[in-house]
Amino acid sequence: LNAAALAELLAEQAAVGTVIKADGDVFGFFSALSLQHLAPSSPAVARLSSFLLERCHPQSAQQKLSAMLEASAPPVGLIISERLVNAPVQLVPDALDSLTQDIEWAIENEEDKELRASFKFNQLLMVAQVSASRADTSTSAASAVAQGSSSGGGGKKKKHKSHGGAGDGTGLDWAALEQLQFVRPEEEAIAYEAEWCTLLHCGAQQFVLMSLSLPELKAMVPKLRAIMCD
Repeated sequence: LNAAALAELLAEQAAVGTVIKADGDVFGFFSALSLQHLAPSSPAVARLSSFLLERCHPQSAQQKLSAMLEASAPPVGLIISERLVNAPVQLVPDALDSLTQDIEWAIENEEDKELRASFKFNQLLMVAQVSASRADTSTSAASAVAQGSSSGGGGKKKKHKSHGGAGDGTGLDWAALEQLQFVRPEEEAIAYEAEWCTLLHCGAQQFVLMSLSLPELKAMVPKLRAIMCD
């Protein structure tokens, strides 16, 4: 993957993208790239899309992702984020909230008509690094909040959710997600609420690819504040 070319695209994209700052220091960023819009003119984005398809397993999930990324399909955005290890996690929900506002602003106000249409994301993809198994079997804070919010806050554990495609073998359900150890708590929480999740196999490392709509991502902001700020 051409990380330098992707970084240049992110830097040049004025309409969408937000940085995580505290006391004047930059700790990270959130942005989103329109894959079908950029792939024809950017070899780096075309290679990134191919990479996701190549690493997506099982084959049924690969076929589902391939259909989503067809040039004629509705726009799909890939959320790209990074932050320093010592970044205050309390800033993450606000940064994600700013990103959703950026996308909404671009849909309404971007001067270039083609670019404006490219931000009308039907789905947003996120990639989260995971390890193959959870060290302990206790419920994580992220999954506990997801279960609590889904059951109305009554403390009852929700029945395992089947993400779109989980029943036909193309996605991961809650039971499968609970066996994974996520590096970042916000990505774990989002995975539990995503419409669809599947695995990406990258050698010794393993990742979860998740897909959700912009309204669903916006709805995650208060849930993330409950996890990371309270």
